[in-house]
Amino acid sequence: MGTLSNAVSGRLSRRAFLISATFAGGSLMIGPRFIASAEAADSFIPNAFIQIPETGKVALIIPSAEMGQGVYMGLATLIAEELELTLDQVQPLPAPADPSRYAHPLLGDQVTGGSVTIRGFWEPMRQAGAAARMMLIAAAAQDWDVAAASCRAEKGLVRHAASGRRATYGELAAIAAKQPVPDRVELKPASEFRLIGKTLPRIDSPEKVTGTARFGLDARPPGLKFAAIAVSPAFGGTLRSVDDSAAMRVKGVRQVVRLSDAVAVVADHTGAARKGLAALHIAWDPGANGGLTTAELERRAEAAMADDGLVAHEHGDVAGAETAHEAGIEAVYRLPILAHTAMEPMNCTVHVRADGCDIWVGTQVAGRARQAAAEVIGLPTEKVVVHNHLLGGGFGRRLDHDGVIMATRVAQKVEGPVQVVWSREEDIRHDSYRYLNLSRIAIRLGPDGMPVSWRHRVVGPAVMARFLPILFKDGIDLDITGGAEGPYDIPNKRVEYVRHEGPDGMLTGNWRGVGPTRNAPAVEGGSTRRRTWPDATRWSIADNSWARMPGCARCWIWPRTGQAGRLPWGRTAAAASPYCRISAALPRWWRRCMRHRMVCCRWSALSALWIAGRP
Repeated sequence: MGTLSNAVSGRLSRRAFLISATFAGGSLMIGPRFIASAEAADSFIPNAFIQIPETGKVALIIPSAEMGQGVYMGLATLIAEELELTLDQVQPLPAPADPSRYAHPLLGDQVTGGSVTIRGFWEPMRQAGAAARMMLIAAAAQDWDVAAASCRAEKGLVRHAASGRRATYGELAAIAAKQPVPDRVELKPASEFRLIGKTLPRIDSPEKVTGTARFGLDARPPGLKFAAIAVSPAFGGTLRSVDDSAAMRVKGVRQVVRLSDAVAVVADHTGAARKGLAALHIAWDPGANGGLTTAELERRAEAAMADDGLVAHEHGDVAGAETAHEAGIEAVYRLPILAHTAMEPMNCTVHVRADGCDIWVGTQVAGRARQAAAEVIGLPTEKVVVHNHLLGGGFGRRLDHDGVIMATRVAQKVEGPVQVVWSREEDIRHDSYRYLNLSRIAIRLGPDGMPVSWRHRVVGPAVMARFLPILFKDGIDLDITGGAEGPYDIPNKRVEYVRHEGPDGMLTGNWRGVGPTRNAPAVEGGSTRRRTWPDATRWSIADNSWARMPGCARCWIWPRTGQAGRLPWGRTAAAASPYCRISAALPRWWRRCMRHRMVCCRWSALSALWIAGRP
């Protein structure tokens, strides 16, 4: 089963991605749209990812957003490895909003999420570097009138050993731009890797340490104004009236923008904008969601549990096993609504003009943001330019572009560029929430205490129906149900899915860890653990889950169990996805121990640990 975090198998193979990109004009690799541009007098631009100037560092255009996960380092390493550059010779740059050239090979859109960046770009990026290297060698061979096979590339140079000649990539750029694009490239074997797999300093660390890195909040186009915003506190509510007389007396306040569902105060600086916003007297019409409470949302989810569900996963005969075995346990797990609260405040800077629009923002979906802004303004998409920046944390929040839409609506009423910054309170109140999940797990046990059947009913929204329809199949959100079957080798399993959406006007979306973080707490749940703990029953991990378990987890488990794939229930660590899922069944002192042991694994493991460690 595919999930956002478990790749979208079958969507596009890497080879198909290259072919389609070539013939669709994506100019990603080898093909007619390869930008071997003789028109660029001072640069060699062999493809959509590489720009080699006559002097200076080689620019690598990174198609995925950098939000602290290290994608600049990862993708730049893939290109530099094949292009025979050292990492201090390259400069990563964010790709412009252009899904036709920068779509993710597996997701089919310019989306950064689900921890699939390296999986998708592993081969395409290396091929981009290898093709550029071949063209540079061909250029040198032509210039020196020698065989290309007698030349080799090394650290940004092409050398000819027999004659001792050498030339930098920049010196060869003009000739290389006229070389034919290779029909076929040969990638280096792993045994020759100089960069891939090595522990190296991250290339984006110095800028972040010195404070010179540019995040969305750092955008400062000339004439910039700053806006603080208040949106209807009720989902779907509207603005009834606003008294701005006091706000307009605040020094620095220039304008109060009224929208159908929000008010923004525009000022010379953020402090004035916030003071002006606080001085407003706003009356809202809450609409149908006035008085809505969390308790009411939970009640609705509880009611949905009784609805007919769709079968998302089935193995064996659960009904037959339940008839044959009466002993068992049943538990219900409730996951709360969660906001992202990314470290960098939600912000977006927009300059709307009659003939175009510029947007400065850090987004995980640059192409979608551009399209949405164009629709708001009524301009052709190509008239909108998105300047994507580093993200001060994404966690799925910036997979939605509602903030770009809101900022564009404000900017339409402002002369010149305006930066809309959300307060933390407004951010939490109007997040793209991970909506609450409800799980009911029923397990039947055989005479030996081992489970013989597993029935897991998941009640939750269908985020993928909106966000990535290829993961919404036959009415089932494949990501919401991801990992709900658990990693254990139980002979009869059934996962049922009941679609249950939030109220109208409430935006629900992806959250860190996506599907697995919804289901892992239930699958490894504390209630079932406590009720089976006295038996200390050993549950067997399914072979496929064992194989997908992170190596660090396997290294930790093996010496303590002495048997791969067989773990003591109550001391379990399991992985049913690329995200490490740590059992809540671990004794407290083990959880503390694991918390330190797994720090080196990956951020997702930390997320899982945090969840597992909650009471």
